[in-house]
Amino acid sequence: MDTIKRVLYAITKENLHTRREIADHLSISFVSVCKAINALTKAGIIDSYEKSVSDAGRRSGIVEVSRTANILLIDLTGNDFSYSLSAISEPTANIQKLARIDSLDFEGNLSLLISNIKRKLTTSPIKIAVALPGDVEDGKLINSYVTDYSCFDVAEYFGEYGLCPDVFVSGAIAAERFDGFNDGDVFISADGDIWGTYGRHKTEHIGCVPVSNGGLTYKDALNCSSADESIVKYSKRFLSSVKGVLSPERIFFSCARISNDGKMEIEADIDGIACVSAAEIILGGLMELCVDKILAEISNKR
Repeated sequence: MDTIKRVLYAITKENLHTRREIADHLSISFVSVCKAINALTKAGIIDSYEKSVSDAGRRSGIVEVSRTANILLIDLTGNDFSYSLSAISEPTANIQKLARIDSLDFEGNLSLLISNIKRKLTTSPIKIAVALPGDVEDGKLINSYVTDYSCFDVAEYFGEYGLCPDVFVSGAIAAERFDGFNDGDVFISADGDIWGTYGRHKTEHIGCVPVSNGGLTYKDALNCSSADESIVKYSKRFLSSVKGVLSPERIFFSCARISNDGKMEIEADIDGIACVSAAEIILGGLMELCVDKILAEISNKR
């Protein structure tokens, strides 16, 4: 891993705030740490307090994540849309959700989301990242599970509203970049349409997995079930089938319709299942992709 990235992660993930403790933690020279921090400070994502600023309650020599260099992360993969505007170390600290309006198509709901975001933006984000409900080709959705998508250019659509994404990827790619998603892991979202990813950087449509002897699919089972007990029962059958076919190390599984007790039951009954929030996974992955882009830009300027 590049020194600048290691130093950044020492600050954002290890909560280290002085050059000396970062150097000791990473077992690299103090000079190398100083150079990396200078580059991160020039990029505007790290603040460095070199002199006494007792009135602000900080010691001299402290480095920390900039609270003004925010990143806008947008998740369009679920039935409801989610976004967060946050510092580089906190991708899920301030998640906002916008419930889907069934009388509007995908474009109409996207327009409402963008308007909602624009009203709340007081400063321009340093990076914008978007995760789409399907794979991406030339700014358009392909292999999508959205039935009311009218084939418009989504990237261009954002630009028309003054928001130009720096990162524009499928939900599958975003999920696989989540910190903690490893080779051999699987991510599955049942928040609306049922899709997943298992290391191929591709949106996998998996709602057709049978969950009864009569051939009832998991998608149909969720559509016709309202009781938590039934949803948990069919979800356990579905997840057991996925485990049997893919043999994953872990399955990150999101289904907002399942109660907390139901999620605990699933995790207790099936080894290797982690019930998660799809928005937290995908927004976290988008943040990692934005960090990669920022670091690449710093490297190109050196």
